[in-house]
Amino acid sequence: MPETGTLYGCPQSLFKFHPDFDAVLAEIAAGDPQGHIVLIDGHSKSWSERLRARWARSAPILLERVRFVPRVPLDRFMGLLAHFAVVLDPIHFGSGNTLYEAMAYSQPVITLLGRFACGRFVAAAYQQMGLEDIAPIARSIEEYASVALSFGRDPARRQAFRESALAAREKLYADIQAVREFEAFIEAALQAAARGEKLPSGFRLGENAAPRGLTVGAEP
Repeated sequence: MPETGTLYGCPQSLFKFHPDFDAVLAEIAAGDPQGHIVLIDGHSKSWSERLRARWARSAPILLERVRFVPRVPLDRFMGLLAHFAVVLDPIHFGSGNTLYEAMAYSQPVITLLGRFACGRFVAAAYQQMGLEDIAPIARSIEEYASVALSFGRDPARRQAFRESALAAREKLYADIQAVREFEAFIEAALQAAARGEKLPSGFRLGENAAPRGLTVGAEP
């Protein structure tokens, strides 16, 4: 790991790196000449090699500015997360567990509000925490790098976000309403299936009565 410069961490499985993400990472690298993008080696050595081969064609700057680190046990992985200035959420195929692990340190996770569910988990977590107004959420691929750089190059902005996230983390880790809403959805889906039906397109718990008298968000 480099001892100086901003660390932009993207500790994700390498199969999540869509070719569209190459240009974004290259723009981040060009926008912060003292920064480094840190990735984790793939399960197979060939994964890293194939990614580098693609970069040689699509974004040569990444061959110099990306640092690969070995795969490590969970305790050391958590230590790695703590060293990043920001965490990068891969576009199209976003974060799952890594989001919750990064929030243990209230790390700013840069994300793109994706079209499909797999690319919207981080933005949804920010909404759940009440941080969507200050969170690093890009609204387009073209905006992603500038959002990442605005946090990566501004320690004060990162600190302000961390303080707000620290105060709001309990809403992410201990939100019983989310559990009750998921229960209500599952029960509604099962009841519809028992009738030989499916839930209507666009089903929303707020627009449909909770099944069997369950009050969404209440303790049983």
